[in-house]
Amino acid sequence: MYVEKKADIAPANSLSCEGKDIDYTRDKQRVFQCLFTVPRTRAQVETLTGIRINSVCYYVGMLANDGKVKVHHKGICPVTRHDNVEFLTTNPELFPKDKQFSFWDKWEGVKYD
Repeated sequence: MYVEKKADIAPANSLSCEGKDIDYTRDKQRVFQCLFTVPRTRAQVETLTGIRINSVCYYVGMLANDGKVKVHHKGICPVTRHDNVEFLTTNPELFPKDKQFSFWDKWEGVKYD
């Protein structure tokens, strides 16, 4: 008669979450640093860092929510050859200037406090 035995010890690499948070933080920092030097597309970041494109998009979204990444310009991607692709930067010196005028920019009247 065949009797099933239960496992005595779980394998060492079962479902542990150790190291996942460290990789997540490290990858986000690598994406940030890659976009800091030169404005790049998401596909360029993928080829340079080796981080998959869906993760790059996720990290860029997180950086955008924090206000740490901006679109520098749009153009043709050198990797995928797609048109109208966003070139992103995390360098505050390369952030585009705000073109929207304020209501008070051209006003030459008297301001009352």
